[in-house]
Amino acid sequence: MKPNADKELLSSPFYFPKNQGDATNRANLIEAVKLLQQAGYKNINGKMVDKNGKPLVLEIGLTSKSLENELVIFQKALERIGVELKILFLDNSQYAQKVRNKDFMLIYAGMKQSESPGNEQRSMWGSYAALENGTRNYASVRDESVDKLIDMIIQAPNRKDLVLYTQALDRILLFGWYVIPSGFSDKYRLAYWDKFEKPGITPYYSLSISSWWINTEKEEKINKMVIK
Repeated sequence: MKPNADKELLSSPFYFPKNQGDATNRANLIEAVKLLQQAGYKNINGKMVDKNGKPLVLEIGLTSKSLENELVIFQKALERIGVELKILFLDNSQYAQKVRNKDFMLIYAGMKQSESPGNEQRSMWGSYAALENGTRNYASVRDESVDKLIDMIIQAPNRKDLVLYTQALDRILLFGWYVIPSGFSDKYRLAYWDKFEKPGITPYYSLSISSWWINTEKEEKINKMVIK
């Protein structure tokens, strides 16, 4: 956790550091060096080393080459402050085994959430799940405040309190700096024949394809166009 994070937690909104999307974010790199120095690291001959002279090397496992481009920028930024980032390409079974056993330094993962959070939060952030294999507490979060808020979320008597407790949990987790955000898309990319209809009202965060139906007139037109 960053220095003074407890004070900021109660007094300031959370903001991720701003950047230009490349490896030249000088202000952020200077801040990173300060934090590493506070943790006992020194930059010697261009390498960030601990008190024993051991270089700081990070590893992240991937299952897809498509994610490499995003990480290369991160890799170059770390290189500028003397930190090495190794990108390991694993097959699906190797990756699943490492995640299940918490045998990793960094992973690239998505954390999907429900509009009505509940018991699953214990597996994602609860102290009991921090060291237990097979849970989704990938960052091994162990925080009594987090545990208490999870219990409050599960036992929330109404929607208003549920939202309030969830926002409080989100705030604590953000100030814990457990995640390095990468990016997201608010669009679905699909290719489909123009023969479907769908309801006028659909869920906010789902394609809900199971509610689509075929317009027979459109289907007939397509069938006539398709070369057999």
